[in-house]
Amino acid sequence: MSDTPKEQVSTSNEAKIERPPRIINIKALLEATGNNPIFTRTLIEHAADQLKKAKERQAFELLDCYGNVHTFESEAAPGKQPALIYNNYHTMADENLWEILQMMPADFQQSVIRGFGDDLDEMVKNAKLPICIHFEDVKDIDYEYDVTDLVACIMQLMEAWDECPERDVLYKSLEAMSHATPITNIICFGNGSIARSPDSTNQHMVASSLAVYLASLYDKTDININQPIKIYAQDPAYSSMDIEALRNHDIEVLDDPKAFLAVDSGSLILSSGPTVPVKQIIADLAAEDPSKCPAAVLWNNNRRDDQLGIDPVTYKWVDCVYFANPISQRSIDMMKGWTKVFDGEEQLGSRRTDKKEEDWSLGTEWLSQMQIWARPAEFSTA
Repeated sequence: MSDTPKEQVSTSNEAKIERPPRIINIKALLEATGNNPIFTRTLIEHAADQLKKAKERQAFELLDCYGNVHTFESEAAPGKQPALIYNNYHTMADENLWEILQMMPADFQQSVIRGFGDDLDEMVKNAKLPICIHFEDVKDIDYEYDVTDLVACIMQLMEAWDECPERDVLYKSLEAMSHATPITNIICFGNGSIARSPDSTNQHMVASSLAVYLASLYDKTDININQPIKIYAQDPAYSSMDIEALRNHDIEVLDDPKAFLAVDSGSLILSSGPTVPVKQIIADLAAEDPSKCPAAVLWNNNRRDDQLGIDPVTYKWVDCVYFANPISQRSIDMMKGWTKVFDGEEQLGSRRTDKKEEDWSLGTEWLSQMQIWARPAEFSTA
């Protein structure tokens, strides 16, 4: 690879070290797995069963991307709880895992990997597991706010949303959904605790707003979906107060990983900046069973994928971690023939270059990175 472009990396003594970018061969991983979907329903159901065992402090088994079984002893200790960690294709395919991070001091490593593993050695050992179990500190953020404050925050954001120009642009775009596969449920993945930021709260309120708007749109166009549009949400970051508040807005929280198993041909997937590979998981599930291909997606654009590539994937040598939610060729194949209904960067402007933070309505800045793609009503999933 003598023609590979190289980077100049500064060291503490100002010397320059030339390092080639890191090339990850996704094709090799897929060929080694028989070119079959990796994130299958069987794998996800198995992970859910094993997570239950880990919570009961029993030994558990996990499957690697080749189908091999690995046995683990439950390491649950006081103050620790098991949680699922998802490795994307980039992680599973890389033969030089976290190369630059392994050169860093241990305290820096911990600051980078917090929430993804106990230590880097554990993460390397588990890198071929599409879904693994990590024991993390018990989260309880309820003390950070009370119900009154949370309700007031939600009401403020709902009022701002009802009056903001960003909503009008989004709703105008959604008129094209009258010609797409009808939405019967909205499933939110990894949108975060609603107490953490206006963006997270707004993302859930947008899901609720979309359900109302789409139902109205279908009534006007004589599309009969025979039931209210249901809303589900999945994120281990939810606190008990988050769950209660979401329930009050007709959003049902599902335990990880059950929301992935709830995806069907009437689903709209809503996911903004998740720390799990939602795009790859949804595409694998659709490839495994085309009758469960979602009707639409509202998720981040592919700007980062355009920089990294799909296969092979090229990271700068200095990149410490993997992009959490990349697309795959199956993602592209799943959406062939779909219609782009909304493009936040084109229709609202870029949050990086076109607008300052104060130019956005409260809690709407995240929409600049989002797109909606919808499957045409006549488009077969078989």
